[in-house]
Amino acid sequence: MKLIKGVYLIYNKTILELLTGKIHSINSYEFRCPKKKNRKISDTDIEYALDMATIVVLASTNNKILTTYFISGSAEKLNSILNLCIGYSKDLEYDEYKASLQNFKNDIEIVSQMGLLEKILGNDSGVS
Repeated sequence: MKLIKGVYLIYNKTILELLTGKIHSINSYEFRCPKKKNRKISDTDIEYALDMATIVVLASTNNKILTTYFISGSAEKLNSILNLCIGYSKDLEYDEYKASLQNFKNDIEIVSQMGLLEKILGNDSGVS
């Protein structure tokens, strides 16, 4: 329990569609102009939100950087985002970790295609 630094509930349909791949990018029309407006969740909607939502638990062993996470629900692209946030280890350069290095490169490509790479790296000028 000491390692847990945040627990998040993602229930916004547009964001869930981005994370599951139904919407390909934050720059797409479907993401920018969703069919339904997002509504606030009420106390009576908690059970429904927990059924349909993705729960994310973020943890850190040193209180400064993300070191591990847990995701429940369907949001396969969220793995790529969080793997990128955890970062790159020099150990990935050794031959025995070639597959892991390739997976990290694939995560970078997935996050880039989603339109989030610049935002995560802090290079987003806010102009689109």
